[in-house]
Amino acid sequence: MLSDNEGEVHLIEPRMSDALKLQQLELQIEQTRLEQLKLRNGTSSPGLGNPLLSAKPRDLPLPTIGENSDPLAFFSCWEKTLKLNGIDDESLYAKLLPSHLNERAKRVFVGLSFDQCLEYTVVKNQIIASFRASASNYLEKFRCMERGGNENQKMFAARLSEAYGIYVQAGDIKTFEQLKKASILEQFINSLDAATKLFVCNNRPTEVGEAAQLADTFLKLHVPLTMLKIKHGQRTAK
Repeated sequence: MLSDNEGEVHLIEPRMSDALKLQQLELQIEQTRLEQLKLRNGTSSPGLGNPLLSAKPRDLPLPTIGENSDPLAFFSCWEKTLKLNGIDDESLYAKLLPSHLNERAKRVFVGLSFDQCLEYTVVKNQIIASFRASASNYLEKFRCMERGGNENQKMFAARLSEAYGIYVQAGDIKTFEQLKKASILEQFINSLDAATKLFVCNNRPTEVGEAAQLADTFLKLHVPLTMLKIKHGQRTAK
């Protein structure tokens, strides 16, 4: 409370603490969850509409994909945020998405047909494919991850789990047999020398037999060329 020279009293509005804001957000999420539960059971609070049916991007704290963002990480965050806000209907996912895309992703979206734009899974897969990030890229990121200074071990473990899930999604790994093949392929590629490994990875093999054939092809081409260079060097020295 403050008073000026004329004796008038002005009230200073207290700032809302972060803890209070978090409590209010939790209450809103819980209210939405209860409302959904009532709707599933065929009941609804009088005078209270379903906020999900009129959900708009500006009304929800939704993430936006940046110019250098990882598409799989973005979509994972996007879906979790929507579910935290009580939205489980994937038909709304596609409707809310366009204004949260970067320019590159928007060009992919514009290139889709109207019917394709209505299918969230189609839109998501097309955008991810346009970034052309291979499963091996995500696995390499997973292998290089380290705990940050501001996160505890539980937070780091959760981040590891999230990163490995993104690798599995990128590799379209859905069964144990697919995971087994991917692990064997990874181990084989890691056993190669740097030059052979680069050649094999650039050709993106999908299983170990294909990778082995590429490695043999590289050696057949590379060894004669190396020998030719050695002989040429010896002649020059003479």
